[in-house]
Amino acid sequence: MPSADRPIRVLTNDDGWILGTYGPPIRKEDLCDRMVAPHEGTPFDTFIWNVGGREVFSYETEVGERFAWDVTTFADPAERTRAENLHHLVDSHGGPLALIAQSCHRIGMKFFASLRMNTHYNTDDDALGFGRFRREHPELLIGRPGEELHPGDPLWGLRTGKDFAFPAVRDLMNSLACELVERCDVDGIELDFMRHPGDFRPQEAYANRYLLTDMVQQLRRRMDAAGKTRGCKLELAVRVAPTLDDSARLGMAVEEWIAEGLVDLVIVGLGFNPFEARVAEFAGAAAGTGCRILGCFEALRPVMDTEVLRAIAARYWDEGADGLVNIGLGRFFRNPDHAPFSPGYLPATVTFDAPFKTRIAGLEVEFYPAPSDATDSVSIWFPELDIAVNNLLWPAFFNIFAIRGEEYRDPRILLRGLDQLHGFNAEHQIATHGPPLSGRSLISATISRYRDAIQFVFDQTVRGANRGLSLDELIAEVCLPELFDSDFHTQQLYGLVEHHIRQVYTGLFGWFDEDESKLFPTPQPEKAAKMIAAFGGIDASRQLCDQALGQKDYRWSIEVASHLVKSQVNAPEEDRLRLAAGLKGLG
Repeated sequence: MPSADRPIRVLTNDDGWILGTYGPPIRKEDLCDRMVAPHEGTPFDTFIWNVGGREVFSYETEVGERFAWDVTTFADPAERTRAENLHHLVDSHGGPLALIAQSCHRIGMKFFASLRMNTHYNTDDDALGFGRFRREHPELLIGRPGEELHPGDPLWGLRTGKDFAFPAVRDLMNSLACELVERCDVDGIELDFMRHPGDFRPQEAYANRYLLTDMVQQLRRRMDAAGKTRGCKLELAVRVAPTLDDSARLGMAVEEWIAEGLVDLVIVGLGFNPFEARVAEFAGAAAGTGCRILGCFEALRPVMDTEVLRAIAARYWDEGADGLVNIGLGRFFRNPDHAPFSPGYLPATVTFDAPFKTRIAGLEVEFYPAPSDATDSVSIWFPELDIAVNNLLWPAFFNIFAIRGEEYRDPRILLRGLDQLHGFNAEHQIATHGPPLSGRSLISATISRYRDAIQFVFDQTVRGANRGLSLDELIAEVCLPELFDSDFHTQQLYGLVEHHIRQVYTGLFGWFDEDESKLFPTPQPEKAAKMIAAFGGIDASRQLCDQALGQKDYRWSIEVASHLVKSQVNAPEEDRLRLAAGLKGLG
């Protein structure tokens, strides 16, 4: 819980959607009355506005590239609206930043500009939202010119992002940030390192922490000088990863930034996954400094209701947050138009339990029930577009068994869905999990290999059961052939085949696998105590476990350590660590 002498900060972050929504031309009242003025009299003290991404900006920049500034022909009406509105605001009011700053200051709010440090959207190179900097300098991107990358490669999703290892990239972003604090009437700036995370090639990020630190130091000096000239304190906010370790792994030395007094506000995490944000870590690092730690929400409505949002805020508070940042949530938790509540569930207006064909937006669409990890999953076929959408082909061997616990996922049902998907003979395929695929031969081969891997596990489990093998004997005998290692779709990246074998066996035959010792087992913790006694006592068992760990016999170490922990009330930390070491060794 934060100190009582540090007032709570509540900030709201707007992604600039309004420029593509109203007009053209957009009116001053649209920006002021619709976007800023509603915050007057609320707990929000700071309004943050995103100035753009991919080095294409929607403000009166002289350093960066203005969105579609010299374009006269548009394929997308929303892009025309945004471009014409930007022209109008620059010509009539000096620019959107000038107008928003005036509006914020008129009602007593601070105004920050938000600079997204990198973006990794899969955007066509010739799109208006894809900046000249990336087109003209492919050698400065994370994916190198001529480097052959494919969906599933670790660099695939980062390939079009800028690589901050290059001075030219850091100089560009620093010059943009300095322009915002030196030429615009802002009270601060947010460096958003999380939209999107990944500013270096992954294997180089940790070692390159000093490069981002140097960039932040340079900006801090320029901000202090600008603030001195204006007679005010300019605040620097950074949006970083959910944990200190993740931040460092991505190249952000956040603890150093806090300790050196480089940053005034640290916004923790993506906001999409609030329960992963370790606010307490950051609060501990900021203790005794002037840096404020803020929890954030993003894109949680209508998925989460008001009470959940309040619970998240309370969790942040308990962990020492000095305030909250609302990203895209709006100025209220409960929309009065939806009074008395804003439900996250909207009932379906059309339901089906058999193949169903219809037309949507002029396109023929076919829906086919295809249970997967959810019983209501469907495959969708757009015959005119030659596109299939599915929840069957995952970017890893299908998780027949989810270790968190779930109803039995019968592979036979899944296989029927895969055969149907294969029968579309699609040219393009979009998956709810994993990257899209294009090319009939590639899609056909991928689906065939995927269904064959699942069929193999199912068939070999049944075959072994018919031979009278117990579960433990089965998992020692059945393993995927090496040919399935060649494709990430059939690699064991999410769950293990030996766990899937247990699930298939239990789903088909029940829990008894003809191992007599499982008919009337000694209950825990009595069994654990007897096993420890049989091993020669606690000390002998610990020695046995340590020996297994030293020999990297992790399976046996886990069994022994589990008995140690279960046999003792409030088992000591050293035995819990032994169990953890064995699990980590296997993981």
